[in-house]
Parts: sequence; structure tokens; C-alpha cells
Amino acid sequence: ADYVQPVVAVKLLLTTEEDFNTELTIECKVDGSDLLNNDDRDKFLGRVIFRVKVS
Repeated sequence: ADYVQPVVAVKLLLTTEEDFNTELTIECKVDGSDLLNNDDRDKFLGRVIFRVKVS
């Protein structure tokens, strides 16, 4: 009951016209020597993927 889910914040720096009206994929992944984040049975283990489109 003490577990608190992590919060992920993303700041997009869109600088060219090509950056807009295009679907962008953003992957956030935990990394550390004592963390498990690579398992063939669970491709989302230790990561979250966002798809965003800014118009």
C-alpha cells in the first residue's frame, strides 16, 4: 500500500513546420543496474510509450 506510481513529464521542443501535424512517438524508459526493463514476455516492462500529434 506504500507504492506510488512514478510521474512522467515530457516537454516537446517543436522548431520546424515538419514537427507539426506529424505523429511523434516518445518512449520513456527506466534505466539502472538493479532494474529489470528488458523482458521478451512484457515489452512494456519499465517503459511507457506516448504518441502525440500537435496541430
